[in-house]
Formats: sequence, structure tokens, C-alpha cells
Amino acid sequence: MKYILLIIFSLTSASAFSREGVTVRGGGDETALEFTNAFHAAVQEIEKRGGPLRAEIETSELAALLPKVSFFVEDRPILLATAGGTVEAVAVSAPASLTIKLNRARWRQVAHTRIREAIALHEILTLAGSEGPGRYQISAAYLAWFKVRNDAAVFLTGLDSSQPKWQGRRASCVRASGETFETAEASWNFLSRTFLLTYEFDAATGGAPAIRALRQTAQQDLGAAGSGRIGRSSSTTFSKEKGAFVKKSTPETIRYFETLADGSRAVYRWDGGQPGEVMESSFSEELPDGALRITTERLVCESREVATGAWIAFVGEPRLGIELEKLNAMAALVSEAESAALNCEGKGCEELLLSAKQAAEKFAAAWKKLPRPSKAP
Repeated sequence: MKYILLIIFSLTSASAFSREGVTVRGGGDETALEFTNAFHAAVQEIEKRGGPLRAEIETSELAALLPKVSFFVEDRPILLATAGGTVEAVAVSAPASLTIKLNRARWRQVAHTRIREAIALHEILTLAGSEGPGRYQISAAYLAWFKVRNDAAVFLTGLDSSQPKWQGRRASCVRASGETFETAEASWNFLSRTFLLTYEFDAATGGAPAIRALRQTAQQDLGAAGSGRIGRSSSTTFSKEKGAFVKKSTPETIRYFETLADGSRAVYRWDGGQPGEVMESSFSEELPDGALRITTERLVCESREVATGAWIAFVGEPRLGIELEKLNAMAALVSEAESAALNCEGKGCEELLLSAKQAAEKFAAAWKKLPRPSKAP
């Protein structure tokens, strides 16, 4: 593997990587500079705020440790073994050799400043022995100051006019903890309702990726209000826990969705006939290849449209193929009935609309019965 040499403080040799060239302390590469700057920003924030988190760590010792660290910025994937399988990481630390490997592409995907700071803080804390793989108690507490979670949601859903209405999509995401994962999402839209089926996977490392969770989300557009729209949303999630998938339901909530021309979006709790507290915020931008990048305070996802066949192959659930074809046929009937009702004039229009609604209810019932993963790999 080829390592890119970095310079900031002083040159030294390293026997562990002697075949790859000279090890350099600190970081002179742009990616390493961004990493060290993010770490310093986190330390300054902790010192400024003080409190229990400041008392838990010795910031001066962490800052003194940084010049001793050897950075290796790589353009190839960095694989990390976790309890859930092998994942592609943004960074990996080795306390024994005081080294940190950074993946250039994955780091660039982390657009949120606070998430970068938490990643850098976690890696240095790992070298100091205060955190480690799967242990983010300090860096997670740091994110909590800014209302940023390290166990972020899979994908933002809701009434978002900035998102194309792709029926099938795949997304590559980066959590606040630095862990990467992928999703596959199928959606159906009719009668002001949206049905979504979202799978979450470990990042693919060759072969079928391991399923972590399956989420079904139902939404209904309740109409315009001010510069946004009101919607009703509920979801059911099957999450992997101790080798089995556990069902968890989210109660139905009413939300206010506001999407601005610059691609930013905010989701508010609808409270007493007006927008209340902010529940989510995001920024969407179209990439040169047509993909959509969505950046939130919790994660960054790059989403791309895929054909149904490729989507099913990625999911690794062949039995879904037949069920999805049935759903697609049912959705087509609903859309045809809806179109006929909207274009109807004179008598019989109410019957057509009722027919469309009945077809939609049949679809919803079938959608709820889609195959679920029975056990965790």
C-alpha cells in the first residue's frame, strides 16, 4: 500500500513502515492539516466551556501528544473490524505506534465542522487510551453540546422538494463517529402519501454487505403553511441487537417542512398550529455526476438513483423482488385511479376518488407485510 508522506514538525524514521518510505510526525498534507486543525478547535472549545467534560480529560496532555503522532493519508479504503463486521472507516488509530491513518475521500465527505472535530478528538483520545473502537463517551458528549448525535439516523426523509423522486436509490453515509455505512431505499408516492423502505448496511467490502437495520416510513402531506408544508409521519424500525432484529415503532408526529432555494432545509415540530422546536436541519446539493449529497448535523450521505434489479441485488434479499413487483403493480393502479379522479368532470368523480383511496389502502397493507430480515448475520 502506498502512503502519502506528511510534514509539519520533524522527520523521523519508522521501522513499521520502512518499506513504504519515511514516516513524518504531524501533518503537512491538506487532509492531515484539516484533521489537526479540527482537533485544536475541539480542545479550545472544551477549554472554553469547562464543566464535567473539561474535568474528565487533560487537554494540555492531549495537545502535547499531537506532535508525536505519525499521520498516513491514504487514497485506498481503510478497513476496520467491528462487532457488526468489517466497515470502511474515516480514520484508524494505533496507540502502540502512535499512528493515525486517514482516508482522504472519506474525510472530505464529512462536511459538518463539529463532526470533524469529534472524529479528530476521538482518534487522539484513542491514542491516549481514553477512548477506542466502539467507545465514544467523550467525543459523543462533545457532539451533544451542539445537539449532534453520534448514532445518527439512516437518512433524512420527509416532504423535501430538493430531493428527486427516485423510486430506488443507494446512499453512502458517514456517521458523526466517523463510521461509514450504506443504505438502499425504495419509495412510492401517490395521493399525497409517501411510503419508504430503507435498508442500512455495513459498508460493502466485497460480497453481500451485512444488514444492520430495516426501516419502514409512512408520510402524508397535509398541505401548505407559510413558506413550507405540514406532514404526518410514522415509522417502524427493525434494528440488529445481539444477533436478532428487534422491532421499534416511532409514534405518529406532525411536522413542518421548510426547504429554501439554497438547498437548506429545516424540520420543525408542528405545535399549536405553528412551527415549534427544530427537529432536523440539512443542506442538499447536486454533485457533478447527478448524485445528491445531503449534509446534516448527524451525518453526510451521497445518494444515487439505481434500477430495481440492482437495488435488490445490493440488498441481497431475492425474495423482495416478487414482493416489490407486486407493490409496483398496485402503486400503478393507485396512480391511474388518482389521475382519472383528478381529470374527471361531472358525475362519478367521487366514486373514482374513493376507488383510488381503497387501492391505496390495499397498497399500504401489503407494504407493511414486506419481508423483514429474520436474523442478523
